Amino acid sequence: MADADKLLSRMNITIVSVALADPKMLADVLTRCARYHDEAKQITITVNEQDRDESCMYIMRVEYINGGEITIGALRRTPASIVEYHS
Repeated sequence: MADADKLLSRMNITIVSVALADPKMLADVLTRCARYHDEAKQITITVNEQDRDESCMYIMRVEYINGGEITIGALRRTPASIVEYHS
């Protein structure tokens, strides 16, 4: 039996447009994704290009194991700002 088959929970993460990602912001978003390890089967992160004012938004779509989903926006207003999350 493979080690992956022994896991009690398995969550897939897909990153769309990863070439546009800011490494620090992506790391923060992936840390947020880890909170769903017992609840989600799939999380899709869509990376958007940074705006002219240097704000940036990524979209997380969380698909739950038991059905249903939620969309969460990850917003960074400036490169020095913390990432805010809104659903």
